[in-house]
Amino acid sequence: MASPQPELRLDNTLGALFLGNIGAAIFYGITSVQTYIYFKNCSRDSLSLRNSIWFLWVLDTVHLAFITHALYLYCVSNFANPAFLQGSIW
Repeated sequence: MASPQPELRLDNTLGALFLGNIGAAIFYGITSVQTYIYFKNCSRDSLSLRNSIWFLWVLDTVHLAFITHALYLYCVSNFANPAFLQGSIW
């Protein structure tokens, strides 16, 4: 008789990743609107300030893309593969 396998609980691992991705997407939307409003209304600011704001928005975009990529790999590409949860992606 085979012994029962322990219950796999993903609430505190993939659940946290999923909620973090939702929060990051909400803040990314807010940041995108603020960036758009800034570039539409503040054309007289210095070039260095405008470039730094643009650079920070690009960093936020890359950050959200990395989180979403990790979530996709854990939850979609490796669905029902608990061995993949043992390591990290990068």
